[in-house]
Amino acid sequence: MLKKSFQTTFTVCSITIYGVSLLVIFDASWLAEHIQSTLLKNSSYDRRSLYFLALTVFLTFPNLLAMISYLKDRKRNPEMNHEFSAFWRFLIDFAIITVTLNFLDNFLLSNPKFYQNNLSKTQTWMSILLGLSFILFWVFQPFRFLNNIVSMQDAQTYLEELVQRSPYIHFHVQAYHYETQTRFVTEVHTDAQGQARTTTRTETYQERVTTLNRNQPYNIKFWRDVTNLKEPLSSQQFRIVKIKIRTLISPVDSRTKQHYDEEWSSFRRQYKNADTHVDFSVRSGLTEIKTDLLLAFLDLKERPFFLNTFFYFAASLTPFAWAYSLWLDRISAVSEKTILKEYSQYERLDR
Repeated sequence: MLKKSFQTTFTVCSITIYGVSLLVIFDASWLAEHIQSTLLKNSSYDRRSLYFLALTVFLTFPNLLAMISYLKDRKRNPEMNHEFSAFWRFLIDFAIITVTLNFLDNFLLSNPKFYQNNLSKTQTWMSILLGLSFILFWVFQPFRFLNNIVSMQDAQTYLEELVQRSPYIHFHVQAYHYETQTRFVTEVHTDAQGQARTTTRTETYQERVTTLNRNQPYNIKFWRDVTNLKEPLSSQQFRIVKIKIRTLISPVDSRTKQHYDEEWSSFRRQYKNADTHVDFSVRSGLTEIKTDLLLAFLDLKERPFFLNTFFYFAASLTPFAWAYSLWLDRISAVSEKTILKEYSQYERLDR
């Protein structure tokens, strides 16, 4: 693995070069003219090919470095548990690199006419990919971890608070049907003589209409927490831990389980004919829970400078988001904590 100083310098250079190519892609004509006049003026085809090769290395090497590091360190850290989302993040990164290199190939090695003809298509693809990157930034787990950075002591305190939180179970029903609607569609056609003609036609479509959307709480009379918090959150090898919290709520005996089944059956019978389509579901959890993902440090002073939501967002707009996610996996362990609650409808439970 390369030294941290070289990694940092190399990554910053890569992002800078990618940012410049991005400005060119989005038709920053002043920048394109400046590059042409200062860097590419009177440059031979071989020299431009070297520029293209250098840019290719800069854009692809960080992800390659991350892949090698991940495969190597996975053996050392069996707890590495990268999410399946990394596959989609890698595809987006790969697509961004491909589109960028295609553009640079046209810009550096093709004639100006061919470059202008492909500029609009490249802009469209890059806009779509950046939009997907922005969505993935908010949806996937790295953002949620980085948005909940705490000390190990604060993480332990938070878990102890969850032990005191009361559980809830909600029955949910949604009833709906589809209605046929009519709309007018206007179309413009150009004939062989180049004249535009406008036509209007009617079109039918199916629209979903929701008639019922209701939550009904299941009354939990008595409950107790049986969570085991004695196991340490951190290991000796890793000073950063990803803490994943899940909740399990279960009846304490068969009588309570039977009571739950009867209530659930009664709820479904009550609304089974509410409309043409009826969907039922059960939601359970803890009251006033803030988050189920934490990134805990043994010492917050050792937190890397690049480990925050700002740099993750910056990486999400470059081809290096996958490398960033793998780096986060590489330096952290995974600890899964289950908050266990038992409930009863007939007798008080000792806590």
